[in-house]
Amino acid sequence: MTWPVGPTVTRPRSENWEYGSPAGNANASPWPAPWPPPHAQPRLLVLDDPFSAVDVATEADVVAALREYTGPGAPAEQRATIVLCSTRLAAFAHADHIVVLDAGRIVEQGRHIQLLTAGGLYARIYRAQQRTHQPAPAAHP
Repeated sequence: MTWPVGPTVTRPRSENWEYGSPAGNANASPWPAPWPPPHAQPRLLVLDDPFSAVDVATEADVVAALREYTGPGAPAEQRATIVLCSTRLAAFAHADHIVVLDAGRIVEQGRHIQLLTAGGLYARIYRAQQRTHQPAPAAHP
C-alpha cells in the first residue's frame, strides 16, 4: 500500500498528535495524515463512469446535486472542477467543455450545443441515447 505524498502525522507515546517528525523521538510512528486536510474542500473531482450502474432518474439526481454543491451557484469554497468520464451523455449538456474520444484520439471538442449542431460522433450517440430513454408509447386497444 502506498500513501499520498504530503504531510505525515506522527504519534508519540503521549496522546498528542503532531505534524512532522519531531527530532529525537524514537517512539514516534508515522501515520498518514488525511490528504487533503479534512477542512479543505476538493477543487478537482474526477468521476470515472459514475452512472454505469444507475437508472436515468438517479443519474439526473446525481448531476443536479453535483451542480448545486460544486457548480457556479455554489459558495466559492465549495466550487470544484469536475472531470467526468462517461459513455452516458445526458450529464454533458451542463458541461463547460466536452472532449470526445474515439479509439483513444480526440475527434471532437466544444460545448454541448456546438457538438450537437456539428452532427458528429457526439451528436449521433447523444440522439441514440435520448431515443432509448424515452418512454414507450401507450398501447391502443
